[in-house]
Order: sequence, then C-alpha cells, then structure tokens
Amino acid sequence: MPGAARAYGLEVSYWIDGRRDPERAADAAARYLKDLYVRFGSWYLVFAAYNAGYGAVLRSITNSNTNDYWELIKHESGLPWESSLYVPKILAAAIVGRNQSAFGFGEITPDPPFAYDEVDVPAGTTLATVARAAGAKTEVVEALNPHLLRSRTAPERGTTRVRVPVGTGAVYAANIEKARAGDKLD
Repeated sequence: MPGAARAYGLEVSYWIDGRRDPERAADAAARYLKDLYVRFGSWYLVFAAYNAGYGAVLRSITNSNTNDYWELIKHESGLPWESSLYVPKILAAAIVGRNQSAFGFGEITPDPPFAYDEVDVPAGTTLATVARAAGAKTEVVEALNPHLLRSRTAPERGTTRVRVPVGTGAVYAANIEKARAGDKLD
C-alpha cells in the first residue's frame, strides 16, 4: 500500500513508484516483516498482517481475545478470508524453496544476480535519451528502471540515479550531453 511504502522509505508519486523497484521494494518489505515480527512475535501473524494490514490483525486479536493464528481463522469475526488463505501459501512456498529436489525443482538454475551500472541523469531526461547515450535499447533501460513511471526522470529534481546495462556507464557519461542536445522538448 502507498502509506506503508512511504513509511519504509519508498517514494510513491506521479513520477516514481518505489514499490516497482525490485531491490528497494525487497529491502522495504524485509524491514516491514521484521517490524511486524517484533510486534506480533509469530510468523503466522506476521504474514497475515503483511496481507491484511497491521490494524486488521490487531482488531482480530482484540475481538477474539487470542493471538493464536490457527484459532483466529476459526472465528467468523477473525482474520479476513484472503489472509487465512495467504498464510498457508507462504508456508508452502517456503517448504518448497527449502526442499526443491523433493518437489521436482532440483534441476532449476537460478537467474543471475541483477546486474547494472548506475549513472546520474539530469532532471526531465527521457529513458530513450539515456539509452541512446549509453548505446543500449530503450526497452532494456526501461526494464532496468520499472520505478520510473513516465519513462523519464522527474523534471522538478536535480540528478536522478538511473540503471543502465553493465559496461555502458562510461559510454553514457561520454555521450549524454550530445544525446540531450538532440532531444525535442515535450
């Protein structure tokens, strides 16, 4: 949710949605899960709160006078139905992840780590211009920067860090002024 994202340092605005940035969103989610664990002390309740919200789980605990997840899902006024389904799905994914061979996933090769160069881009620059300066395809630069919602950096800011394919950062630095000079104003 936008409020929780902002509380954990992610920007959610017209130009940027930090929830779409895989690295920053994963970091924020991990910090949120840790905070929920400190509050509830039970991973079952943590996952339910991650799905339904902190307030919904707290109300359910108060109304049912128990903090046992398995007891809460028995009550009609307990946890939301979606959360009672969400928690077992998370547990199943964790079991499969720890026992990949037993579930037929032993031969799967993990994807390589997310790799890129980061460059400083002036305000209001399109990702197409960044790609042209870096000698990369626009689609690749857009895929590396899913958090930039309008395919450009925010115009009201200074420089923005933008990801470009590995090895193209130096090419970008050498060509950005020339690439920006050829841009038309929107």
